[in-house]
Amino acid sequence: MPYKIVSIFIFLLSLPLSGRIIDWATDANRSYLNSDIIILNGVSYIASVTGNQSPLEKPSNFQNIQQQYEDLGLDNVVIGASPELNSTRIEELLSEALDLSAQDINGIQSGGLVSLSVRGEVGSNDNIRIMGFVLSSGVQVLMRGLGPVLSTYGLEENSLLPDPQISLHKYSDPDNPESSFPQDEGNNDNSDVNDPNITAAVNNSVPIVEIKEKQAISLSSLESGFYTMHLKDPSGKKGIGVSAVDLVDPTSSFFTHLSSRGVVSDNEYMFGSFRIIGKTVRVLIRGRGPSLADDNVTNPMTNPYIELWKYNQDPSDDLVKNPPEKIYFNDDYRIDNGNDDLIAEIQNLSSNIYGGPALQEKEAALLISLVPGYYSAQLHPGKNDDGKNGWIGIDDVTD
Repeated sequence: MPYKIVSIFIFLLSLPLSGRIIDWATDANRSYLNSDIIILNGVSYIASVTGNQSPLEKPSNFQNIQQQYEDLGLDNVVIGASPELNSTRIEELLSEALDLSAQDINGIQSGGLVSLSVRGEVGSNDNIRIMGFVLSSGVQVLMRGLGPVLSTYGLEENSLLPDPQISLHKYSDPDNPESSFPQDEGNNDNSDVNDPNITAAVNNSVPIVEIKEKQAISLSSLESGFYTMHLKDPSGKKGIGVSAVDLVDPTSSFFTHLSSRGVVSDNEYMFGSFRIIGKTVRVLIRGRGPSLADDNVTNPMTNPYIELWKYNQDPSDDLVKNPPEKIYFNDDYRIDNGNDDLIAEIQNLSSNIYGGPALQEKEAALLISLVPGYYSAQLHPGKNDDGKNGWIGIDDVTD
């Protein structure tokens, strides 16, 4: 099979099991699900919809697969479906592509999560911001704790963490909290605004955030493993803050996990943001509340829900002209996913990767395939959950 056609169907292999192949010309009278493959006028599209669409309604925000790869500069990858590529032939091609999926074809198989950040309320003592992340292999990492600089991006100055300070810890055993130990690298209070290496790393990150003295920045070479970055104000003051980690050279290593726990309010949700480059990635996103009681967390949320937003370009773009789009919503994961096989897969993955006890009925979870881009998963409190503790987790489960 020519490599161009193989490339198409290796991409399709990464779609969730709920995705279906639909020929719009002959099968218009049906609703759509997220990640349905639509063949319209001889061109393949992938549906990105919130819940089911009504019958006879074409998805308003479906995305041309070919354009996704052209945006990555892979303009020699031909994405399309001629009329003779009916569902039977596509199934044959998918089977053939399975044997080739491990090959790196034109770079499409190389990629993953390269930037992670969490925004939310940061307190003192047990309520400092602790963000967990996992590195697949050793790499140089830019770590930041942001507070006052966020006023530049529309947040009220008096609501922000006054003096961010970060410290880094590593787990020898991710499932054992007692195995966490401080790292000499990664600790910072006020950034060195004159360090050219830090300046270069910040200017190459997304979004670009202005460097100020009341900002914690560290540039460190880290080995593979599970880390936590702690963010607080050294004087114990409270406010909204951002913890962020970015790979300086994302060619040999990727993040495979992000998690954070903290207070979530009606006015300030918890934002877990991430950037994907290079290929489509299958991601498990979880929002926990009730199960935190099993971890002895006090005052947990009773019914959290998740919204997933995708930026048109990236957060440095003009968000008035190109606002982000809400592409997924999930409240009670067993109800909202609506597919027994998908629910079972979510439960199995959640029980076998980082994140503590099994999901409870009132917790949220999404298992989805996402094309390269910048995303923000928002953890919201349910009714009567204002000011309670929640947890968000984002995992690359592609492999």
